Parts: sequence; structure tokens; C-alpha cells
Amino acid sequence: MDEIEIEVLNDLIDDLNRSLTTVVRVAGLNFILIERILNTQGAPLEDETGVIIEHLQRFDLLQQKLEHIKNVNSLIQKDTRSGKPVNSPSDPVIYSLFRLNHLQFEIACADLNKSIEETLNILLLQMKSCISAKIQYKLQHYRFFLAKKVMEINSKFTKALELCSNLSASDVISKEKIQTQSYTSSEAERLVLDEYLRDPLVKYTNIVKSMRDLSVGVPAVDLFLNDISPSVA
Repeated sequence: MDEIEIEVLNDLIDDLNRSLTTVVRVAGLNFILIERILNTQGAPLEDETGVIIEHLQRFDLLQQKLEHIKNVNSLIQKDTRSGKPVNSPSDPVIYSLFRLNHLQFEIACADLNKSIEETLNILLLQMKSCISAKIQYKLQHYRFFLAKKVMEINSKFTKALELCSNLSASDVISKEKIQTQSYTSSEAERLVLDEYLRDPLVKYTNIVKSMRDLSVGVPAVDLFLNDISPSVA
């Protein structure tokens, strides 16, 4: 990468981190609204209430995962601004961290979408008559906004990897450095890291399958990560 490409990359990282903050904020507003509905309108069937509460509790994990991604992005910025020569030995690590960050983001958003879809399906099936049209609109608005924002972030990650196009995921990966610069405080994050280190070309859908097989935070393949328009529940 030349100096201009490095500046473009750093601007892109700033944009990525702002977008990640927006996803957390809007997802938080969505779950706050769901909590308010449960508190003011009463609960649907007991078993289904438990499902909703479980999904609400996952928001803290989402927030933690996206914060980890932002922190790794900032580490990449620090490395590119350190004054090292362009195309330095650290470049393959930068590429690998971006690839790993993108995979972590895809898995986190698959889990987010699963939570939102299952929660909305319960609310709009069991409690639709108790929820005003305005609140129903808000729930769908948050859902569609998040879908759009997640697709935008996926596109930005793709652009960041294109800036490192002189590198390849098959380049020698410094596993020790990747491990020390990654955040793996949850079982799902560790699994993503292990799968990536095993195969740098691994697809997010393959990791989802591994999670299903191991019953680790099983996210569904979802509308956020496919180029389709979200359907209205």
C-alpha cells in the first residue's frame, strides 16, 4: 500500500467504527422498545417470554463483540500510522485481521438478526392486537434500518480488503500476532478465530455450520448477510 492508500484505509476504518457504533445504538433502542412492550402490555405465553428475555440479554454480548471489532480496527490504524515502510512484513497481518474482523462481524450480526426475527415473530403473532400501529412501525423501522446498515458495513469491509489486494489470505499468517491482537472473550469468538487460523479462506456460512454442530450461539443464515430485501413479518 502506498501512503495515499493508507490514508484512504484509515478514513475507511474511522467510517467503519462509526457505523458499528450506530448498529449498537439502534439495536439497543430496538431492545429497549421490546422491554417497554413487555412491561406495559403484559407478556405472551410464559415459554415465549423466556425466549424474548434470552434475546434481550444477548444485546450485551453483541455490544461486547462489536466493541472488540472496533478495538482491532484501531490497532490496524495504529500499525499503519506507525511509520513502517509500505508493504512491510506486518501487512499480511493487517489483511488477516481485517478478514477475521469481517468474519466476527458477520457472525455477530447473524446472531443479532436471529434475536430480532424470533422476538418480532412472537410479539407480532401473540401481542399484535395489544401493540399500537405506531409501535409496530417503530419495530419494523429499526429492523430495516439495521439490515441496511449491516449491508453497508459488509461493503466497507470488502473495500478495506480490496485496498490490501496486493496481499492474499493465503499469505503466511503470524498466528501468534493474530491471536494476541484479536479479542476472543466469548466461545463464539474463539471458534471464529480457530476456524480462520485453520483456513484463512473460510466462509462465514461454514463457521455457522460449525456453530450449529457444536451448539455454540447458533446464528441462522439471515437476511442481513444476503443481497435480498427484508420481508415484513
